[in-house]
Amino acid sequence: MDLSSTHVHYPPSYTLPVLFCVLWTFIVLALLTRRGRSAGPVAAALVPLALFTAATCVGLINTTRGMAISGSGGRASVAAGIAESFGALYAAAFFMATVAVFAAIRLHRPFADRLTATLFAVLMIDIVAARVAAGTLAQMTWQSYVAAAGVITALLIAIIAVVWTVLVGRGRVNSRALPYGITIMLAVAVIAGVMVWQTIQQYRAIAMYG
Repeated sequence: MDLSSTHVHYPPSYTLPVLFCVLWTFIVLALLTRRGRSAGPVAAALVPLALFTAATCVGLINTTRGMAISGSGGRASVAAGIAESFGALYAAAFFMATVAVFAAIRLHRPFADRLTATLFAVLMIDIVAARVAAGTLAQMTWQSYVAAAGVITALLIAIIAVVWTVLVGRGRVNSRALPYGITIMLAVAVIAGVMVWQTIQQYRAIAMYG
């Protein structure tokens, strides 16, 4: 087997989320007040996370439909499809970091409120559910329904996060900070990031070595 031809790459279907997130980061920069303090940056960072969580679930759906399965190399193809799907979350991490950098440029102090913490928790459940579904994807039974629910949930969260960011940025709403909210969210995000990285490495190895 030629291992040099095995890669985790992003399919063309990820182009739209990437373009939107590029535009979104500059919208966020315009919305954040200088030396302000709000939940805006946290809500804004949830938008790329939600969009690429949806992209991950779409990738899993495509894999269950046999788009990554071919002939006798079925197991390796499924593994490649799973690794490719979770690779979308790398892009989410990049755009979330970009939002954080832009908030720092504006000297805007972020905090997590109840809404952003709830949305984040639901997204983490979404990602864990996708990981569980991926673990038994070769059976091709209930996994596509879990992934479809993940797509719908993540897109709804993205819409809510966009609206909340705009409302907070324009001063239309005021929310209260949760004690240690950002610290807890960062800790959970690191754990989730490690899980995603391990998942990608695991399925890349299966795709390469069978």
